[in-house]
Amino acid sequence: MILSLNTKKHTIKLVSIERGIGVPVPGRNNDLITHTFRYGGAALTLQTVRECFNVDVERYVRVNFSVFQKAIDAIGGVDITLTQAEAAYLMQQKSQTAQNPIQSLTVGQNHLDGKTALAYSRIRKIDSDWSRIQRQRNMIQAAINQVKSEDIFTLNKLADTILPMIELNQRRNYFFAV
Repeated sequence: MILSLNTKKHTIKLVSIERGIGVPVPGRNNDLITHTFRYGGAALTLQTVRECFNVDVERYVRVNFSVFQKAIDAIGGVDITLTQAEAAYLMQQKSQTAQNPIQSLTVGQNHLDGKTALAYSRIRKIDSDWSRIQRQRNMIQAAINQVKSEDIFTLNKLADTILPMIELNQRRNYFFAV
């Protein structure tokens, strides 16, 4: 995902790149864009995005699955509305992971903890990767909604908890506006 912050207009734009799209990978043959990180880390991923999509990404934030889970738990979970297919799939996953299972869910609105939010964000077998991308975008919006009315002290505490767990290519010039 590419996030653009316009600090003058106070706008945020989020663009998703489908992970299964085939691209020419610099120094390699054509491959899926999702593989670029494995081949050359963030540098190759940024180079590929720059050359294939003509988008010059200056800074990045990398959040792995473990950090995602902890971050959602740190903000107290998120509210997500599940479709019949999503709820059924997640409940099937719950029954297959008896050790440390995800929470019980129903169709409609649910308050998800970190583990369940991650499972929701990773669903791709019930529909398409585009739907998976939409679920990830839903998760980002739900996280923003969860913290947007918090006071500055709570936001500062959350930042102190979450920021040390994420990878940034530049530690300066980052701010969070909710």
